[in-house]
Amino acid sequence: MVFTVDNGATRTILSRKMYDRLLEGARQQLRGAALLRGAGGAYIKEHGSAAFQVRRGRMELELEMTVADIENEALLGCDVLCGSDNVPADIILSKGVIVINGQEMPCIQRSAVDYARKITVAIDTSVPALSKALVDVFVDRRNTDDNAGCAEYI
Repeated sequence: MVFTVDNGATRTILSRKMYDRLLEGARQQLRGAALLRGAGGAYIKEHGSAAFQVRRGRMELELEMTVADIENEALLGCDVLCGSDNVPADIILSKGVIVINGQEMPCIQRSAVDYARKITVAIDTSVPALSKALVDVFVDRRNTDDNAGCAEYI
């Protein structure tokens, strides 16, 4: 199973698809349900929570996970990343590991860095709370942008 680190998620989430693939003995009884919202604010169907044993090599963790209808296999949220007993997880990308409760979990960095662009506001603008505004910006470009077919849009 692939966990995606999501420092914007307050809870660790297991997809319903992965939950359904668990063997009967490993499939925990789910309890409770609350309103779960995605990054864009839309509600996500939640099926409940349970404690699950996560094993990888010699590493073994018990994680409280919420089962929900998400596209990722699992999201590793701030409830785990912020740590227990005030000991946060360490994400060490140079070593390719995340250290949780003193145990190392392999970590493969995948990102859309090639597609990310620095955007700078053309002129300092103050936007009142709870309002929307269109502002002029400068977008850093790369020589390969014209070949990628993305020269006309952000």
